[in-house]
Amino acid sequence: MGIPGKAPAHVKAWTQQEDELLITMYPDHTVRQIMKRLQRSQSSVKNRMLTLRERGLIGTKKKPLTKEMIAFLIRNRHVKSARELADVAGCCISCVKVNLRKRGYNLRKTGENHHCARHSDRLVELVAELRDNQNMTFRMIAEHLSRAMQIHLTTEMVYHLCHRRTAADAMLCELLPD
Repeated sequence: MGIPGKAPAHVKAWTQQEDELLITMYPDHTVRQIMKRLQRSQSSVKNRMLTLRERGLIGTKKKPLTKEMIAFLIRNRHVKSARELADVAGCCISCVKVNLRKRGYNLRKTGENHHCARHSDRLVELVAELRDNQNMTFRMIAEHLSRAMQIHLTTEMVYHLCHRRTAADAMLCELLPD
């Protein structure tokens, strides 16, 4: 159980010299390098960095993204992947995701912007229009489009096209309140 008020033998308190060494090594070295030099675990070094950051003794290594870069991320979030955005911004993928998420945006690709899309958004809109305005069944729509546009569509494909979101739908979902 241990002795109340006494730290376990495997827990080593941080000394002033270790703190000073950590502060001087922090800007130029990685956590792994600091960990080896101080002979501490990675979680121990990271937790101590958090403590020193809260005290104001060390800052963050990466500077926050500029307003122009955030605007670029927001503008291109439906077209580029998180990795591509991170490469342009010069930061990590999680930084891109967190910055967009905390501003209420997501990286979801829909419609023609999705990498697996086989049919255009115009075809999706045409199927929805025929279904809503003409009261056509999925089979009738498939036959009509096969004759009119010379593309082979099955009833199941028309059903999925009717329920697929377009690229414009992704924008509307973010603009409209829940």
